[in-house]
Amino acid sequence: MKVKLLVGMSGTRNGEDWPPQGAEMEVSDSEGAQLCAGGLAEPVAEPEKVEKAVAPKAETRKASK
Repeated sequence: MKVKLLVGMSGTRNGEDWPPQGAEMEVSDSEGAQLCAGGLAEPVAEPEKVEKAVAPKAETRKASK
């Protein structure tokens, strides 16, 4: 789950400093739910993958002599 941090946090997470306020980060679903429930982060909507219809290329033929 991708979340955006709404607050700056001190301390470390997994041995590294927390990203700054406003940063987006990937976390597990359960950790993301806890951060959002506590008002520390908000979920980031993942863009939906959209399939686009593409017309086939026009067939070109050489003129016969």
